[in-house]
Amino acid sequence: RSASLSAPSESRGEAGIQIVDSRLKHSGMTILKGFSFLDMRKERINEIWGVLFLLLGLFTLTSLLFFSPDDLSFYTSHPVTPVQNVTGIMGAYLAFGLLWTFGASALLIPVLFLLWSACFFLQRVPERKFFKFVGLGVALFSTSTLLAISVKPELRIDQGGVMGYLASSHLLRYFGRVGSTILAGSCLLLAIL
Repeated sequence: RSASLSAPSESRGEAGIQIVDSRLKHSGMTILKGFSFLDMRKERINEIWGVLFLLLGLFTLTSLLFFSPDDLSFYTSHPVTPVQNVTGIMGAYLAFGLLWTFGASALLIPVLFLLWSACFFLQRVPERKFFKFVGLGVALFSTSTLLAISVKPELRIDQGGVMGYLASSHLLRYFGRVGSTILAGSCLLLAIL
């Protein structure tokens, strides 16, 4: 008797799910018990982006930390073989390009990649991505400029890279050390906001 009572209730429950499924299939969404597969797909895509940014951040950080000028023919006529950089020749050239362009502030790039990775893993993807990227570019430029301003003239290109060297040279010529620091610091604060 209990088996006959439970059978109709199971069939009613299945019929209810089928009715809900058929209605939702016509609306273009598939939802089962309050769960959206579109949300799940978006979460998986964010996790894939998180993994990519994590790998990119770790590779960039490792290549910068293990950079050796002896690996590249740009610095020496007899580059070391095998390459001393643990990320290989690609990591050596990546580190060279970043350090040459941004100087010591290039270390902010892998930190930003790792922060983006955390944002994607935590499903906290920033809105208005274009403005965020522009802000990060201005922050990187301002940081390299501040580093170049803060050291002796012969160390400017090492600490600030080419970007910081060029910007600091022009700022120091027209605004002096204090004015240049105020302008570059203001740009950095605006970029962070």
